[in-house]
Amino acid sequence: MTKQSIIWILCLMVLAGFAGAATENADQKSEYAKFVDSDAFVKQQNICLTEGTKATIGQTDGSVIDATAVIDGSIEDTSYVEATGIPFEVIIELASMERISGVRIFPGQIIYAANPSGECGIKDYQILGFRNGGWIELVAVKDAKRYNKTNASGIYTFNYTHSFDAKSVEALKIIVTASNDTGKRVSGEIVAEKDKSSTIREIQIFSADKLRKTDIYPLKSLIESDYLAPAYLNRKKATLLLKPTELLKEPKKLKITFYEMDTNRVPLKKPLFAEVKPGKDSFVEISIESWLEGQYVTKIESDKPGLTDGDRLLRVLRIQRILEPARPAEPVNVKGLQMLFFDDWYMQNETNLKRTVHPTEQYPITSPQLESQGRVSFRARYLAINKDGLFETRFSAGKAKSDSKKVFTATSKDCIHWDIVPKDSPDKSEHTIKKDPITGVFPADVKKVNYKFHETSDGIPTIDQVTVKWSGHRNPKPKWGDIEVAYRSVYPVWEKTPGNFIILTKEPLITDKLEFDDKNLGTWKNSNDNFGGIWKSKDGKTLFYAHGRMIPRHQPFKVLFDNIPEAYRIVTVWRTQDGFNWQPSFMTLPTEKDVAGYQHYGARTFAVENGNLRLGYLWTYECMDQRIYIDIIYSRDSILWKRFEDEPSFNPNGEFGSWNGGMIFTDVPYIVKDGYAYELLNNVTSKAHFYGRIDVTGEYLERRYGKRNLKEQWTSWDKFGSWDALAKNIREQFSISGVMKFRENGWVSVEPKNKQQPGSFTTRILQAGDSLSVNAETYKQGYIKVEVLDDSGNTLDDYCGKNAAIFTGDSVNGTLTWKKGVVKTLPKQPIRLKVTIKNTDLYSLNW
Repeated sequence: MTKQSIIWILCLMVLAGFAGAATENADQKSEYAKFVDSDAFVKQQNICLTEGTKATIGQTDGSVIDATAVIDGSIEDTSYVEATGIPFEVIIELASMERISGVRIFPGQIIYAANPSGECGIKDYQILGFRNGGWIELVAVKDAKRYNKTNASGIYTFNYTHSFDAKSVEALKIIVTASNDTGKRVSGEIVAEKDKSSTIREIQIFSADKLRKTDIYPLKSLIESDYLAPAYLNRKKATLLLKPTELLKEPKKLKITFYEMDTNRVPLKKPLFAEVKPGKDSFVEISIESWLEGQYVTKIESDKPGLTDGDRLLRVLRIQRILEPARPAEPVNVKGLQMLFFDDWYMQNETNLKRTVHPTEQYPITSPQLESQGRVSFRARYLAINKDGLFETRFSAGKAKSDSKKVFTATSKDCIHWDIVPKDSPDKSEHTIKKDPITGVFPADVKKVNYKFHETSDGIPTIDQVTVKWSGHRNPKPKWGDIEVAYRSVYPVWEKTPGNFIILTKEPLITDKLEFDDKNLGTWKNSNDNFGGIWKSKDGKTLFYAHGRMIPRHQPFKVLFDNIPEAYRIVTVWRTQDGFNWQPSFMTLPTEKDVAGYQHYGARTFAVENGNLRLGYLWTYECMDQRIYIDIIYSRDSILWKRFEDEPSFNPNGEFGSWNGGMIFTDVPYIVKDGYAYELLNNVTSKAHFYGRIDVTGEYLERRYGKRNLKEQWTSWDKFGSWDALAKNIREQFSISGVMKFRENGWVSVEPKNKQQPGSFTTRILQAGDSLSVNAETYKQGYIKVEVLDDSGNTLDDYCGKNAAIFTGDSVNGTLTWKKGVVKTLPKQPIRLKVTIKNTDLYSLNW
């Protein structure tokens, strides 16, 4: 009979007779269930990390499950073992006979401490050691305390520490007879005592003889670490943060090495070294300018040799290289173009210039009639100019979470003051409301639609017939026709003939992944339901699809009170020319300067400059603030996207609690009237992202968020000051629609960087139209001076010097003339323009 067989037979014998053994043994009850620091064992080795140690759990149904997670060196919530049913027992077989004098248990999943169930730690238990063919009791515990701290740091260090006279043992057994699971569930269900859950994050056993080689706590408990940015796009350096926890008592030297996740490529021949001191953050700057694109696993470990895998951190340095798109050959044809100034696409050189983002004005669509209904929720369906020349929209509205909705039509002369009237007839409109191309691409009647997976005999699709489809989150086992597809996943789809759809790949392009543990480093295929649209390149050869990627993040960058605390949402653009092969790239990225929690919640894009420039409204999610606003982004090729990092938001939130103080979304192309652009904000909320359900009490909120750092980290907590006040605000939340208004083509202007001096630029060689106007506003003593040069840069007398065109004033289409109004057209041959501006916002040149 093997040693393991003997151990399990004895376990069953002890378990059968263990009705009250854990309650009475005064001689061996030493220091159970107390918070103590690590001083008692600072010189002893945690032998659970020794190679060859094994852990299993025996449950009430007779099953035995692997319990390696309780001896892997991690005390965090992401590494744990859960047992269902009482009693159960944990057995840890040591690699060899050991003299031990202490045991430490890390119970429960701390992040769920505020839930009705509690953290589900263990309550009554007995610790036994196996020696000389039998079990001896080491510790007996009754009514072990639950986790009850509220501090943000060190939450995973909650433990039960036990010391005793040294004993030689071959194995350890922990028999659990009661759980701290309250039995309550979020759904309101109450589970029976015998069905309660118990969770253990880690068990440490300390040798009485061996001097320890590392701290009792593994590296992941001593140091929090991640890169300052979740990924680096065309950057020269990356910065790794090493933040000591309260458990680090003395300086620790670290070795840092790298390898590429997919290719095992090693970018540095020699490791980097760093030292972390108690109470002081350390920053490791890594020069990545010569590194190839890739996802580099970063291994952080003690510089001392001979340590186990449990004493290291794994992080990922994500690097993407995207070349600037090639500018068109000269002369550049600009006939019929509005030349915008997002970049230097048309410029040969520039001096003393900067780009400025101009925030929108925002106006709600509401009325006293709607406000009298109390908490209102509605989303407008479109924004258009009707046959009477008025702005018009239509929506259904009513109390939030109510099935009783009324249909309204709203009209306005200025998008500020609205006349809202109820509609008795069904919601019919002359305006076509297009379905979302991702979630509503197929007809609802599946009987008229055929689906199949692609086969070689089907041939190769044309890109015009390819789209993508998301399988959704309503049905956990979705089917398209008779084909089962993956839940919350996106597939490329070819509509070969009307109603006949071919799914091009059996594996989804991306699949939503909402939870990550320390062992999961993330891939390009990890996504979330943050959509960014679908479009084709100007030449029609490339299909682009934007969707949120999930990137795992570690402390101190997690926002624990968010609904997805383990990862950041970052929009990624996938592109293909055949429907089968797709290549991803980031749609801009948070940088090291951005606040912790800066994420993307989706985007909408559209073409301008006759397709030479694509703009995007990026739904920027500041997770720590729990608010969403709109940033302007741009691209010349739909691959390399840029934003203005040091400029204000294009469509910012109002004060928190106001109609647009929570989250802002836009979905409909803008319309232009009288020199201004108007765009529907189809969903605007007064609430923070985490609000969720509305029937809440202060007690509920404290249970749910009290242990998740909401009071300590949420930037708007001070506006309420108590859980009851926050609950009242949540119950009064509302969502409506609105309109954002901005200057026609007035997203970004170019202006002098130093306002005391003129700024100037000279264009590349252009093939221009006959006339030229400007979209600009000049201020006190400001002007725009436009001179015309030949293709070699020589001045043309009729267009330069005293004959130059001068513009002052405010116009979206201010006509330019030269030679004091005598010359009104441009030369027919290729030319350059030299433009000088002072105290001016120049938005565009119009041909």
